[in-house]
Amino acid sequence: MRAVWITTNWGLDWPSRPVKVLSDRYIQQKELCYILDELQSVGINTVFFQARIRGEVFYSSRYEPWAAVLSHGQEPGYDPLAFAIEECHKRGMECHAWMVTIPLGNKKHVASLGSQSVTKRMKDICVPYKSEYFLNP
Repeated sequence: MRAVWITTNWGLDWPSRPVKVLSDRYIQQKELCYILDELQSVGINTVFFQARIRGEVFYSSRYEPWAAVLSHGQEPGYDPLAFAIEECHKRGMECHAWMVTIPLGNKKHVASLGSQSVTKRMKDICVPYKSEYFLNP
């Protein structure tokens, strides 16, 4: 296995900017394809795609909101995880969802998610500790 992680937290590896208008989603998709092409060219055969970051996700979920870095918390017009899997497979690469499972974020971040935050909807499975929130393992 020759693997890499594609970090989506704060757009470190991808995406470079959130979807604001429909054409932005195509820019995001092209950026991801470029990254995958580069990885393929150096022999990478496995990608760990960060699909969940601190209470926000890169796939449609009834439990948590879309990632702000992806689309300001709105539906981006496509499923980024499904897109990543499909594009990896086109290049003969495996794709695994990498999920940050327990941290939910600090108080400011959780507040920014509003009523969509799991801390508001399912308080009994969340643990506040100092200035952070965590899912209760």
